[in-house]
Amino acid sequence: MIAALASPLASESPDGLEAALERATDEGAAVEEGGHLVDSPWSDYDAGGDGSPGSTILAGVIGAAVVLALGLLLAKLLSLKKA
Repeated sequence: MIAALASPLASESPDGLEAALERATDEGAAVEEGGHLVDSPWSDYDAGGDGSPGSTILAGVIGAAVVLALGLLLAKLLSLKKA
């Protein structure tokens, strides 16, 4: 929950993996022009498309909920296999 609320404060600079990918491929130019290397439903953690802090928080909460749900589903499937 804290991560979702703090997500609007994150740096706009690319992280190490993104910067290395830009250097290693010719896609760096597309990223600098506002394009994306991979299309996603909520690119740049922006669920509303307007770049507001609220849409960033919403994208973080939805993303965390999806990951939690997938993790619980995987754990349930693995526990059924053992039983």
